[in-house]
Amino acid sequence: MKKNCDNSSSAWYFARGCHDAGIAQFCLLSAAGSSARSRFRYARVMGMKEDTVRDIGFTRLAIFRPGIIVGNVHTPAWAGWLGRLIPGSFGNIDQQILALSIAAEIALHSGEAGEVIRENAPMRRLAAQLK
Repeated sequence: MKKNCDNSSSAWYFARGCHDAGIAQFCLLSAAGSSARSRFRYARVMGMKEDTVRDIGFTRLAIFRPGIIVGNVHTPAWAGWLGRLIPGSFGNIDQQILALSIAAEIALHSGEAGEVIRENAPMRRLAAQLK
C-alpha cells in the first residue's frame, strides 16, 4: 500500500507499475541532501519519495542525487553561477552528464542487485564510462 508522502504519489504509482510489470532495475531522480528527516521541506519530500520507492523492492535501485542541474531552460542563470561556487554534492552538474550517468547505470549495472546512491562526482565517473 502506498504511503502518504506529499508529492511522491506519482513516483510510487510509476515505480509500482514498473515493478508489477517485472522490471527489476529502477533509476530514481532525487536531489542532493535528500532525507525523510530533513528540516528542509524539499529535501524531506525527496527523501520520503526515496523511501517510498525503496520499499517497493526492486532488485536494483539506483538513486541519483544531483546538485544544481545546469544546461536546461529550467535552471536560472544565477543558480548555475552560484552552483559553480559550491563544491561537492550540492554544486553544478550538467544535464547531459546526469542523463549519461543514468544510461550508464542501466547499461553497465543491470545485472547487479542492491541499492546505490550516486551524487555529482560518482555520476561524472559513471557517465565517463559511456563516452
